[in-house]
Amino acid sequence: KGYGESVGSMIENEGVNIPSEYEINEIVKNYKNDYEKSAAAIDLLDIIKKFEISSGWMEIKFPFKKYCVQAAAYRLGIPFTSHPMIGHDIIYTHPINHGAAIGRAALRDFLTFAHSVNKLENGVYMSIGSAVMSPMIFEKSLSMSQNLHIQNGGHINNHYMLIVDLADATWDWSQGEPPMTNPAYYLRYLKTFNRMGGTMKYLSTDNRDFLLALYQNLNK
Repeated sequence: KGYGESVGSMIENEGVNIPSEYEINEIVKNYKNDYEKSAAAIDLLDIIKKFEISSGWMEIKFPFKKYCVQAAAYRLGIPFTSHPMIGHDIIYTHPINHGAAIGRAALRDFLTFAHSVNKLENGVYMSIGSAVMSPMIFEKSLSMSQNLHIQNGGHINNHYMLIVDLADATWDWSQGEPPMTNPAYYLRYLKTFNRMGGTMKYLSTDNRDFLLALYQNLNK
């Protein structure tokens, strides 16, 4: 599981299963030639022993999980990726925080995201209220995907990108990039998306209003 799916699973199932020391050692022994899995198992065992965590089911109640997008995605089998930036969130202040574990799960999520972008031809990408993470991850994923398509004689051309944010819409991006004298020039995320080929449209609105309107229209 990646980071997003793991969190969704924890919320939906209201807990996590903590393996015993014996079970982890068996994993290490059975995967002695798979250094990645062995390293992950040893990291987990180190945390379990260091903080004296009991094996078995650890119950974590989530009374409002019916409102949780990650839980719903897990329940419905829809990929939900998370892309952490170490040091940004409150979890990084916890003593059990483990950078290697987060990194492994995050890399898996990035590759899952990139796999979806690889199938973007004739598809739509929506970026809602993310001026940093979304354009950066999308840019790298599309670059990787285009590389693969080019190697096979193809190219991703017919994709539509809808970018939603609060900044005023002061420029028609179909005319190319704005001059440095225009405030829109400094909206880096729009420049990034505009350079990704396909068709890009920008909508200046409140994210909550957009998501509500999208939901209502999809349910008509």
